[in-house]
Amino acid sequence: MKPWLVAHRGASFFEKENTLPAILRAKEFGAPLVEIDIRVTKDNIAILFHDSAVEGLAISKTNFVKLREKDPSITTLKELDAAVTNEKFFVELKSKKSAIHVAEFLKKHSDSYACSFLSSALEELATFGIDKSQMYLSQHGYPVKLLEKIKNQGFGGVSINKWFLAPWNYFRFRKAGLNIFVYTVNSKIWARMIHFLSSEIMICSDRIDKLKDL
Repeated sequence: MKPWLVAHRGASFFEKENTLPAILRAKEFGAPLVEIDIRVTKDNIAILFHDSAVEGLAISKTNFVKLREKDPSITTLKELDAAVTNEKFFVELKSKKSAIHVAEFLKKHSDSYACSFLSSALEELATFGIDKSQMYLSQHGYPVKLLEKIKNQGFGGVSINKWFLAPWNYFRFRKAGLNIFVYTVNSKIWARMIHFLSSEIMICSDRIDKLKDL
C-alpha cells in the first residue's frame, strides 16, 4: 500500500463511516492511515462522528446513551483505542472540547496526525503537549489567507479540498515547508494529477480499493 493513502472515515465505501467495522476493513485493505472525525457528547464522551447531530439530536447537547439508542453503531474513541494497536490515524477535531480526548489518543498513537477547520481546537491540542508539526489546519473557502494563518500559528501542514490544489497553491505551501493533505479523491485520474505535483502529498479517499495499486 502506498504510504500517502488515507482511508476517509475508514473504508467508508464498504462499511458505515466512522465505525469500528469501517476502520478494521480499511486495515484489511492495508490502508497506512485512517481518517476519523471526533465529536464530544454532553456527558463528555468522545465519539467518532462527522455530522453535528444524530437523527436530529445535537451531539454536544445529548448524553451518549441516548445517542447510541438512536444509532447503535456509534463508536467511542476509547473503544477504537482498545481495538487497534499500531495503526496510524488522521484525526479531525470537530470542536475545541475534543482536544483533551484526541491528545490522549495521539500520545498512544504517536505516528498519527490531527487536523481541524478550527485553529482554536488545534491550539487547545497543543496545550496538552502535542507537537504542532503533527497538526494540519483545514481550508474554509478559497485559501487566500490560509497559508499566512498556518505560518503565524506554527502548524505543520495544510488540509485542502482537491479543487483548490492548483499548482500555485502547491508551490506556496511547499515553499513554506508545509505538508499537504488533500480530500476527497476517489479516482485514479485525480490521484495521478495530484502526484504530478508531488508523490508526497497525502490523499484521502473513500475508494482505497481503487487507489491502492497506483
